[in-house]
Amino acid sequence: MKRNIYSLLVAVLGMMTFAACTEDAGTTPGSDSQATVTLYQYTAEDPYDSDCDVRVRIAANSATTEAYALAETVTEKEQRVAQLGAEGYNDYVVANGEKLSDIHGASIQDKVFTGLKGENVITVVAVGGGSKKAAETQFTGISWTDVATGTYTFSVATIKTIYKAQVTTTLQYCDSEPSSYRFKNLFGSGKHLKFTKTNSTYDDGGAVCRVAAQETPLTYGSYGTISVRDVATWQNDDNYLDCALYDDGSFYAWVQYFVAAGNLGHGYDEFVPNE
Repeated sequence: MKRNIYSLLVAVLGMMTFAACTEDAGTTPGSDSQATVTLYQYTAEDPYDSDCDVRVRIAANSATTEAYALAETVTEKEQRVAQLGAEGYNDYVVANGEKLSDIHGASIQDKVFTGLKGENVITVVAVGGGSKKAAETQFTGISWTDVATGTYTFSVATIKTIYKAQVTTTLQYCDSEPSSYRFKNLFGSGKHLKFTKTNSTYDDGGAVCRVAAQETPLTYGSYGTISVRDVATWQNDDNYLDCALYDDGSFYAWVQYFVAAGNLGHGYDEFVPNE
């Protein structure tokens, strides 16, 4: 009886040993069998423009000896893959993409891709062990067209005191949504003031506009972040809407600046294009 139990125990241990030896390679840290990268997408922060710039974190496994990155439009990639095939496209990325200097073995690198317009795809190809493997992430870039450069004048004393009375800025409209406008970098690099042009006009020909509530990067002491909105939004009454954009790029807006605790003041901000 004891001999039978001993034989059974040896058989079970043998099966356990066999199972352990036949597990997929790469489950033990530092022994990955195939080069692989994983991509994580984040908002691009100052001084980048988050509308058309994106930060991607590339995490490589231990089998990765190097990696290459390429950003292009979705249409461009689809055409190349159709022409070259998946493996051929990987070769294309290695030949034409940017080598990621910090990727070697188990490693991480952050990279910001800038100036992306429309539907884009970022492909990173991991190389190692005689193989190439791709990973991708998509990003929709919002592009803007310049209308005029000029001077923006703030109306509220608090803003003039803690920031500036006037700022040189560029008025732009959104290519994919022409009714959307912004004053580029009005509150600093990557910090814009956005507004929307409606289909209505005032008697003098100015297009009626709206400045939706939005945060600025400015703060007011211990009260925290300063936000801005048109007075009509503040009062929840369109009778107070008085914001206009003219064909030459001139603009004015009756706006309120505020913090969570309350009002900081209101008045007419103005933008005058350069002659």
